[in-house]
Amino acid sequence: MPSHVRARRSAFTLIELLLVIGIIALLVSILLPALSKSRKAAKIAICMNNMHQMLTAQMSYGGDYKELIAATSGVTPGKTTSTYADLQSTNAGEGWLLRLGKNAADIARRRRGNAATGGPFSGQPFPLVQNRFFTRNFWHLPLIDGGYFSDEKALVTPAFACPDDEWVKGWQTNAESYSALVGTSPEPSAIPGGSYEYYRPFWSTYQLVPVAWAPDKHNGSSFTVTQVTNRHHLFNGGGSSPGQAPLGNRRIDQVAYTSQKVFIFDVFDRHGNRRPIWHAYTIARQPLAFFDASVRFLKNRDCQPGWNPDTPNNLTAVTNYQYIPSTGFPGYDYPTLSGAAADNVIGYFRWTRKGLGGYDFITDQKR
Repeated sequence: MPSHVRARRSAFTLIELLLVIGIIALLVSILLPALSKSRKAAKIAICMNNMHQMLTAQMSYGGDYKELIAATSGVTPGKTTSTYADLQSTNAGEGWLLRLGKNAADIARRRRGNAATGGPFSGQPFPLVQNRFFTRNFWHLPLIDGGYFSDEKALVTPAFACPDDEWVKGWQTNAESYSALVGTSPEPSAIPGGSYEYYRPFWSTYQLVPVAWAPDKHNGSSFTVTQVTNRHHLFNGGGSSPGQAPLGNRRIDQVAYTSQKVFIFDVFDRHGNRRPIWHAYTIARQPLAFFDASVRFLKNRDCQPGWNPDTPNNLTAVTNYQYIPSTGFPGYDYPTLSGAAADNVIGYFRWTRKGLGGYDFITDQKR
């Protein structure tokens, strides 16, 4: 057979080439969703493992300090009395938020160094923030200070950031370059202005429920924490003077239903829907850490609606508030589910009925 005939027969025809391309395209279309699901599952696993690490650290801390929850406990690991919080202070006019600021500043200065002590941030003052609830996204600082995580030297660790929280991961990346942080995502109402940004690299995606660091309910002049109207990230508290009920000093042994009471959560559902949404929507579903040291992926529709701690005798009242992305710090908050400027939401596990004495989930729903 002539050589040119053999060459012609060994080549692909146009139809055969198109058929191969079609098969490849079909395989890609089949495999891509599976790969996407695998990546999503991996991120959920990382997120849940992060929560497990924080739970393990908290349980160890509680075992060492009479079941205290770490946030604003006033207990300095390794010491018999507190050196940072001035939390035991009764100085006239010194409210609890100022003491929280002293707590955070002292830990940051001692652990990372400042102009006075030296260290990697030796040129940074870590200014005293006077009006912020460090008990929310910085509640873990006493755990780091006590060496309850594997990296005992760092205030910045990947375990404190959800793999889908690009903001926190960015702050961590710039932890050694404050010029990239100060002035970005400012909170104009912070006192003094510009001070809060210094602490951004130590921020945790994962928050404690308010009753982990404040009383269960309003009772006379005692301190309670309620949602600020139209400020979904912020809280308002009465009784902040030294003579009234303090923040902190809450204990794990005060929890009545450890397997049913949420302890740690993310204010955004980053894994359960097509896009991230605020955690308080009915359709939200996300990893939740419980007081029994378990982490489960659950839906709000299986959760109790909570209550209003300012009206504890009205068992039908729940904490209703508006999620308004524009009132958060710039760029951090995701759009509303409806597309409107604001959506009405309810408290769910953030405001558990009867606080630490109540429960959020009746059973371990896994649908």
